[in-house]
Amino acid sequence: MPRRVPPPQPQSLIATKTIPAQFDPRFVSRAALLAAFLSEAGGGGVATLVATAGSGKSVLMAELNALLVSQGSQTCWLSLESDDDRPAAVAAYLVSALHAVEPAWVAHELALIRGNSHRDIKDVLDQLVGTLSGITTPLTLFFDDFHHLHSPDLLAFFNKLASHLPSCMRMVIASRNQLGLALGRLRLRGRLFELAQQALVFDTATTGEVLQRVHGLSLAPGDLQALQATTEGWASGVQLAALALRRHRGAPRTLIDSFSGRDQGLASYLLESVLRSQPPEVIDFLMLTAALRRMSAPLCDAVTAQPTGAAMLNHLGRCNLFLIALDSSGQWFRYHHLFAECLTDELRRTDPVRFKAVWASAARWCEAEGYTTEAIQYHLDSENFEQASNLIAEHALPLAHRDGDHYTVLDWMGRLPESYRSRRPEILLSHAWSLAFSQNSYRAMELCNRVVALMHDGDGAAWRPGQQANLRLTAQVTHAVAEATADQIDTCIARASALREKIPAHEGFLLAATSNCLSYCHFARREFDKSASAAADAYLFGHRVGAGFATAWADFLHGLADLGRGRLHSAQEHSQRVSAAAGRRGAAQSYSVGLAALLNAELARQLCAFDDASACLESAQYFPRVFGALEPLLLAIRNEAAPLARAGRSDAARRVLMAGQDLALRLDLPRLHGHLAIDEVVLRLHAGDTAGAFESAQRSRVHDLNGAAPPLVAGHGGGQDLQLLQARLLLAGGEAAAALRKLNLLYNAPGLDRRSGVALTVMAVRAVALWQNEHHTEALRELDRALAQGAMEQHAFPLFDAGPGLLPVLRATGDRPEAVVASAQQLAKDQLRRFLSALLGGASAAGNPSPPNPAACQPHVPGLLAQVTERETQLLRLVEAGLGNKQLAEALLITEGTVKWHLHNVYAKLGVRSRSAATAKARALRMI
Repeated sequence: MPRRVPPPQPQSLIATKTIPAQFDPRFVSRAALLAAFLSEAGGGGVATLVATAGSGKSVLMAELNALLVSQGSQTCWLSLESDDDRPAAVAAYLVSALHAVEPAWVAHELALIRGNSHRDIKDVLDQLVGTLSGITTPLTLFFDDFHHLHSPDLLAFFNKLASHLPSCMRMVIASRNQLGLALGRLRLRGRLFELAQQALVFDTATTGEVLQRVHGLSLAPGDLQALQATTEGWASGVQLAALALRRHRGAPRTLIDSFSGRDQGLASYLLESVLRSQPPEVIDFLMLTAALRRMSAPLCDAVTAQPTGAAMLNHLGRCNLFLIALDSSGQWFRYHHLFAECLTDELRRTDPVRFKAVWASAARWCEAEGYTTEAIQYHLDSENFEQASNLIAEHALPLAHRDGDHYTVLDWMGRLPESYRSRRPEILLSHAWSLAFSQNSYRAMELCNRVVALMHDGDGAAWRPGQQANLRLTAQVTHAVAEATADQIDTCIARASALREKIPAHEGFLLAATSNCLSYCHFARREFDKSASAAADAYLFGHRVGAGFATAWADFLHGLADLGRGRLHSAQEHSQRVSAAAGRRGAAQSYSVGLAALLNAELARQLCAFDDASACLESAQYFPRVFGALEPLLLAIRNEAAPLARAGRSDAARRVLMAGQDLALRLDLPRLHGHLAIDEVVLRLHAGDTAGAFESAQRSRVHDLNGAAPPLVAGHGGGQDLQLLQARLLLAGGEAAAALRKLNLLYNAPGLDRRSGVALTVMAVRAVALWQNEHHTEALRELDRALAQGAMEQHAFPLFDAGPGLLPVLRATGDRPEAVVASAQQLAKDQLRRFLSALLGGASAAGNPSPPNPAACQPHVPGLLAQVTERETQLLRLVEAGLGNKQLAEALLITEGTVKWHLHNVYAKLGVRSRSAATAKARALRMI
């Protein structure tokens, strides 16, 4: 766009202030934010952009100006500064800015301004309103940095101007502060368009587009999400981080994770552009409150020793000084964390004594008000370890047990010196409990043993009266939990079983934890019925004492056991319950949120809803990096790899599985390594890479097809997976007969649960083996059995896991002639068959049939409706298809009189009087 040449002006005016800012075409378009404003029928209206410094207000206005000019519309631009808070200055600039619209009037007015410095400015402003209200051509007025204007006369002028805007004129105002204008009438008339801070925040997609188009940077999805979270979508924060990334020579994530308010470019921008322009009392308040994790007016009063907290917070809110409300009532706030880090670092550097006093004051206030967790944090910040350890001893164990807030507990332990961690058994046990769930099970066992040793030594100073028995049991239960997370399955079952007999009935949490240990270990052994029973006990005990973490684990384990038994409907109910509980506890309880996400993802994977599984994992991406029980880790890694494999990205999926194997070796979890090694071999077989599959099998020591199970995969269900893998390898090597023999032995082995997903996969692979052995009729019969079992709840993944070799058998099954009237079971089987055929046939994600919903597979009908027979249901389907009585009789091989008799019974059971009403009600009840 050509630069506008300013008109002749009085010497005191700065010409560039009436020239619009230029929009860089590389930048991401954000005009859609004001699309409704620009498309308003008849034009007119006022748009306000109120947000913090560096939020992209001026860039958006520059883009709008360029867009309007390109469309042939007239625009006027005025950039305001602190020196412009005078009616005369604004009048002169605005008159000058209107040169292109009313050149003759502007020349006359400028001459008067030059020649008569004593002219009544209010008269000039009134004439401006009159002149502008009479304009008939489209015109948009842009006012940037409006927060510099406070003069009552100027505010009155803009109020009057906004009220008298003609329909062809728009006004766009950008400000850091809340506008001091009376725009309520415009809002009621629908002529006011308001954009606040949140509307200008970059989402992850916009952040990535800015980096690519403006800076030529392309980040991995995880790095991009981390950058968006670090900057909280603040436009200037993204730009400054991008400049730092361009200079950075290492991995992008290293810089992103360390990017903070201490970055030199960011700190300079905030200190010079934001802080230094504030009055001294505001600067002092900001510096003293920046170190607070969250703030309220009374807390601010405590740390500043001034009764001005409420007034200052109101002022900061009006001025958009990076203040973020944390509740709808306006009681709690925080600063944008980059802004807070910058100010905190500045106070620490310039006044360390005062800096430390802020934390001490905050700790005393929080403790007095009952905000114990925050009081502990501030005591640790101020190095008051004596009081911090006392509070931790009192509150850490309930926090770890009830909420599973391992992040907070481990953070406390990392900041509390060793001498203070060892002085109270409650601290040791809370530390051990959180370590057991955080990839440090053996260290957790050591701490439990230390507590027992303290009791054995009789060090009474460390114990409160009556605590010994409870803490002894707590140490033993924690030790059992650590054994479970360390995958010491047999040892844990023995310990937990003995503890269940010793724990008193009133110790509900310890009973819940012990039952969860048993449920977890039985699941590891693939003893699904026992696992479900123990999980039900754990839920009961945990629910009685309000132990949310224990009940979340109980629902998670019960859901896994149900998935193992092929009961997807029941698993879905547990998934919904653990998700609801995690939502009530809030995102801060990240372990419970992670468990819910993993169970939801696994349920989606078992339905072959791979996109849904991937979406579920977005809220549990941290899980494999932080928390350490084997079964959740296995779910996280499998569900990260499965969507990649389904999308044809086998190499990426294999990298995920191999990284998981490395993690398993680091954590000393050989069973996890074995499962992931098997998954890697199966992945390569499904991708058609037979040579690569044998190479992976040999590397993982599963190449000895006739030998015993190697230790990496033997035991606790791994033997079944290994035998199934060996059968797959025999099939891939052209030894179909040998594969069939191995599959027959596996299917008839006493340890295989016939309802499990493994059994279903064995049946599907056996169908493939029979087909390759030219036993086509038996193959079709075997697949029909597998489809019948899977169709009960649309359990698709175990059949899909048989691989592309199942496709010809599926197609042959579909080619067989069907009966005239299909039963409900046959319809469900056919639905599952078509779904699997599409998936294994390579249908695109967009072309795939939707995964069936297990909840819809077996509708529950109350009362008399449950008495509708299968024969009557068949009759209803044919009635819905439009068949008359004679056609119904022919289709069902009965007489017309029998048809009428069946219809009479159906009407009575459904409580209707006609065919149309019967079919409508049957559809509503999902019977047809």
